[in-house]
Amino acid sequence: MPLKIFYHNLPFVQHHWHEALELIFVVCGNVTVVKNGMIYKLGSEDILLVNSNEIHTTYLDNSGIILVLQISSRFIKENTGVEKITFNSLLSIPESKFDVDKVNEIKKSVLEIMLLHNKKAESVGLEIKSKLYHLLYLLTSYFKDNCEKISLEEKKECQRERLQRIKRIIKLIDGRRGITILCR
Repeated sequence: MPLKIFYHNLPFVQHHWHEALELIFVVCGNVTVVKNGMIYKLGSEDILLVNSNEIHTTYLDNSGIILVLQISSRFIKENTGVEKITFNSLLSIPESKFDVDKVNEIKKSVLEIMLLHNKKAESVGLEIKSKLYHLLYLLTSYFKDNCEKISLEEKKECQRERLQRIKRIIKLIDGRRGITILCR
């Protein structure tokens, strides 16, 4: 399968990154995710997208449970023809700039995949892949980061900002003894 699906309720998952695209869906409770120097406070039924290789940390309250869906970068590349694709930080909280109906389509798709994943039927793998293709279609249609539309100077500025965020994260990690970066 080109994806991993799992629940967790660990109170803290330290700075880490992975090749896969990750969708975090809050099942219940409150969750704080720190990624790229930004803090996202999520509640029940909120969803957040974490791009491939984005350093992120999660903090869950006592009642927090999240569903994590990780989609293989290889699967995305093979089905979009794009070597390195990034998506806008899909976020479902009220302050989000995204269309509620489009975000709800993403949520529905994620939940359908999760429900199928829990089935033990023989042919469920094919149905999951079908739903995964649909999810990838939704993400690329509505939330793909359109980097090609910005000028070279804007790209350079974006890269400078990203390097600054990386430096801040490294300083933060370096300043705390006993914290290491996990690479998956």
